[in-house]
Parts: sequence; structure tokens; C-alpha cells
Amino acid sequence: MTLTYQRFTSVLLLIYGSLFLSGIYYCLRVFWSAAARMSKLELEQRTNIKFLVKLGKSGNEIREISASLRGYAMKKTAVYRWVKYIIEGR
Repeated sequence: MTLTYQRFTSVLLLIYGSLFLSGIYYCLRVFWSAAARMSKLELEQRTNIKFLVKLGKSGNEIREISASLRGYAMKKTAVYRWVKYIIEGR
């Protein structure tokens, strides 16, 4: 069996195609695992904000406390938005 140009290119396409698809799969796995971690962290942050609002803390105090607890702080506007939503009863 001789290796013709068409067979050679089809083998190369098969190899590169599988590498391309495995690269896409890896990127999607990394993205979804990062998204899952972030959503858990955000859920925890929102729960902490709700608890601290019920204790009567201000937005600045809540942001400082949450930053010191986890090392990750929501943006100031996001904290104020969640405080507003919780106070309104949403």
C-alpha cells in the first residue's frame, strides 16, 4: 500500500482534528470548573452579606469583613447592590 498525497493529508487532518478537539475539550473543562468554583464562592459571599446585613453592618464594613475572611472581595458596587436587594427583601 503506497501513501498517496490524499491519504497523507487525510491522516494529517485526522491527527490535527483530534488534537484540536481534545484542546477544545480541555479548555471547556477548565472553564466550567472555574465557573463552578466561582459560583460557589459567590453564593457563599451572598450568604455572608445577608447575615451581616441582618446584624446591621454597613456596605463598607461588609466588604472589609468579606475580604479579610476569604481573600476574595466582591466589587464595592456588587456588595452595595446585594445589600440593597437584601434590605428590599428580594
